Amino acid sequence: MVIHSLVLRNFRSFRDTELRLRPFVLLIGRNAAGKSNLIHGFTFLRDIARSGLANSISRQGGLTYLQNAALACGRNLEVEVELTLPTVESELALPDGRQLGIRPGVCTYSFALACNERPEVRKDRFLMNFTVTAPDGGPVSGSVELVHVGDRVQYVFDLPMGLDPSVFMPPVLREARLRPDTLMLESPTIYPMGLVRRALALVSCYEFGPSLPSRLELRTGAAELAEDGSNTAIALGRVLSQPETRSQFLGILRDLLPFIEDVVVGDRTGRAPEIMVSEIYAPGRYLPADALSSGTIELLALIVALFFSPRELAIFEEPVARLHPLVVGRLVGLMEEASKEQPLLVSTQHPAVLRHVPVEAVCLVSRDTDGFSVITRPAESPDVRTFLEEEVGLDELFLTDLL
Repeated sequence: MVIHSLVLRNFRSFRDTELRLRPFVLLIGRNAAGKSNLIHGFTFLRDIARSGLANSISRQGGLTYLQNAALACGRNLEVEVELTLPTVESELALPDGRQLGIRPGVCTYSFALACNERPEVRKDRFLMNFTVTAPDGGPVSGSVELVHVGDRVQYVFDLPMGLDPSVFMPPVLREARLRPDTLMLESPTIYPMGLVRRALALVSCYEFGPSLPSRLELRTGAAELAEDGSNTAIALGRVLSQPETRSQFLGILRDLLPFIEDVVVGDRTGRAPEIMVSEIYAPGRYLPADALSSGTIELLALIVALFFSPRELAIFEEPVARLHPLVVGRLVGLMEEASKEQPLLVSTQHPAVLRHVPVEAVCLVSRDTDGFSVITRPAESPDVRTFLEEEVGLDELFLTDLL
């Protein structure tokens, strides 16, 4: 797992909250509780990494809508993410000939924006912890901190064994300049922020919805699945083009929908690629996508997203709303299997999902007495534990507002 936690302060409906991630997290809550606002925290970071702060603020509706209306201009908007960089141990040669092994550890990146019409950076900080191991000694901890002040980035080192900063990181890598109204996360050249930028850019938030079948009209596009599923035919065609992935895909699909015999993606002259499905009830006869249910089309996209679209974090909003409870149970099992390869964050109000997940995976988003969104873990509630011991299901507790 790369991303460990997200902290939001004065962000949409949140005053001050933290979400600790695990391989599979299920977000539940009432309408307007703040589930989507929490997900917006991840997509806000993702969009900064992909296209910069100004574009990310614009996509979120402007800085005014990013801040909590109740707090108004009383506090800065703050975001903090804890992550582990996707790097392995590297070797560093010292002037005396010794070789040191350096392994990056947990990192923290945080920034704060002032409550103005235009974004004003009030804090921009990155801290990377690491361990250094010498052949003749055990591991020793160290850290490097990057602080964005004005148009410069300052490096602050805490190095073990008298290690010289110029050996650990050559001065040329520390001569970074940055505009005061931009973040270090936007820069691909500031070391090691380029690695952070690359990791956060690989966060995907999928929301397909009931209109997905009517959006499958792309003739050309990226081979990776779009977050709205509009290029499902293109992405699925890539999966089905290879015997190994085709066999894997069909095996997963038949586990969910046993009546499906085969799936193909055909090219229609002058038109978009078309998904066609054969059922055991009519072997050899292929039904076009517009003859299939929206739930079936959504399942095709979900399987591609879960198993054939690698991401640092995959987020799914309401992925089971149009599925039969029996299919929901099978899909949740597949999600837990997929989370072994890439972390998953799933948001839903569907109580059937709660019948199939461990209580440790559940996070409840609700409003406190002041109207702020808060996150709680039912697994930490003694009352919930007592109900579960009495064989009262999580779905029943959710429906009766006892979580």
